Amino acid sequence: MINWAKNHPIGAITLTALIALAVGLLAGRFVVSPQQAAADSAPPPRTTLTTPVVKGKIKQSVPLDAKVGPSSSVKVSPASPPEDSIAIVSAVHVKPSDTVKSGAALVDVAGRPTFVLTGTITAYRTLSPGSKGKDVAQLQAALRQLGYKINDAEDTYGYQTKAAVRKFYTDRGYPPVMVGTDEVKSAEEALKEAERGEETARKTLKRAKRDNKAAKGEGRDSKADEAEDQVSGRDAINDAITELKHAKEDTQKARKDLQQARSVSGAQIPIGEVVFVSKLPATAQSVSVAIGKPTEEASVILTSGDLVAVGELGESQAKDVKPKLAATIVTPDGTRVKAKVSAVYDQPASDGQPSKTRVIVTPEKKLSAKLSGRTVRVILTLTQAQEETLLVPETAIATTADGSSTVQISENGELRTVAVNVGRSGDGLVSVTPADDAPLKEGDAVVVGQQ
Repeated sequence: MINWAKNHPIGAITLTALIALAVGLLAGRFVVSPQQAAADSAPPPRTTLTTPVVKGKIKQSVPLDAKVGPSSSVKVSPASPPEDSIAIVSAVHVKPSDTVKSGAALVDVAGRPTFVLTGTITAYRTLSPGSKGKDVAQLQAALRQLGYKINDAEDTYGYQTKAAVRKFYTDRGYPPVMVGTDEVKSAEEALKEAERGEETARKTLKRAKRDNKAAKGEGRDSKADEAEDQVSGRDAINDAITELKHAKEDTQKARKDLQQARSVSGAQIPIGEVVFVSKLPATAQSVSVAIGKPTEEASVILTSGDLVAVGELGESQAKDVKPKLAATIVTPDGTRVKAKVSAVYDQPASDGQPSKTRVIVTPEKKLSAKLSGRTVRVILTLTQAQEETLLVPETAIATTADGSSTVQISENGELRTVAVNVGRSGDGLVSVTPADDAPLKEGDAVVVGQQ
């Protein structure tokens, strides 16, 4: 190296200069003055956080998460089989996602069907000829919707109703359950017997009159004998008349008995063979039933109607929530849909969980079918002011030593304090009005904090 420097003096000088320059640069980069070190370690300058003053109506609300689903959901259990049959599923007519129309059979148990019809009254009894009530009127209306002609009294299971029921079953390949057949046969035999008795009585009276007439034409030995025959003839006629009267009464009673027997005979609907659903067609959401299985756990869940949002609230949150309360549904993409509370009902405590209040919220416009099964945010508006005022966040309000309220407005990098009168608050906002005509308007940048 020394020999090289002697032989190349200019190169040696150049190399030495480059090394000195590199050392200087490195020293300038890694050696920091005390002033620079202090500046580098100081916290960054604080940033003032602001938000615009807005104009609106102050309101108080309760938020909750809700699940979107059809407005109606009904769990249908198969009908119990006849007493002499085993409760085994013999046929299943629907599968999940099927559309179920009024008059359709869902499941058969021991060969007997479970139908669905449109109606709002839960089936709670067997409907038979002669039954009366609102549930009968509901049955008649459902059958008329399917095209069956019924002109009976609106709430009476009469002749045309039972004829429609019989045809409803046979049209779908099922034998209807018939009642009163033996009673009608007995009443018919009783009427025939009564009519025969009446006919016999008529003949007896006719014969008594004929005999009496014949007796008058015959010569008698004495006046006394003739008088006796006349009395005897009249007695026979009177007895025959009385017998005919009683026979007619028996016939009349037998006819009434037959009419009554017929009025309560015919096709009936055993409890469980028809289930009423408020809105049809419906969708089979789930089918928990299989052929050959017992019916204890068997069920079909039907859903129908427009989509609604269903959520739950605790007792303290739900105390002011009532039907018709204004609400807003916020979908996952941020769309806000106006809505109203359509139903509120308690869910009793179970399995160690506290009681809840279920809230059903119905949108003013139909929700997209894509939202079915999704979770949305629902905001229930409990109260709302009548007039619009200036609104600022609660964090923007400062209280001075004398108890008055102020806000700070940021303008062109400067802060301006404005005295305000504070009104109602809700949802994190406060209604304010400027005090002493201080300048404050919608859009002003109000200070809410620093960071």
